[in-house]
Amino acid sequence: MRKGLTVGSLIPGKTRTVASELPSHHDKTVPVAKTNDNPRMVRLKQRNQEHSIPFVPGATLLDAALQQKEELAYKCKQGHCGKCTVQVISGISLLGSPTEQERTKLGSKIAMGYRLACQTTFATPYNDKR
Repeated sequence: MRKGLTVGSLIPGKTRTVASELPSHHDKTVPVAKTNDNPRMVRLKQRNQEHSIPFVPGATLLDAALQQKEELAYKCKQGHCGKCTVQVISGISLLGSPTEQERTKLGSKIAMGYRLACQTTFATPYNDKR
């Protein structure tokens, strides 16, 4: 069985710590919570799959997702087909205001966090007109 590399394993002179060498705290069980509350990430959902997209100023959600090898469904990249529709779970404050194409295509769904990934850009001081 191959062991995966970690950031720490790539540091020259860094020694490997084995779980058996760590202090034992078996009398206290602390659940590990999954946290994706990174303030520089947008979490979204498309077709029952969740994706975390890092903040890329001025880029569209779709372009940033594709750069990170996230598999978002899309087709026209112009806001007409609606195939790239996503629901923003967290990080909406990192996004610019909805475009005219989004308002036309999604209507009242925008209030529920739905956006077109090909049209939604990350906010910058120049494109956020909230």
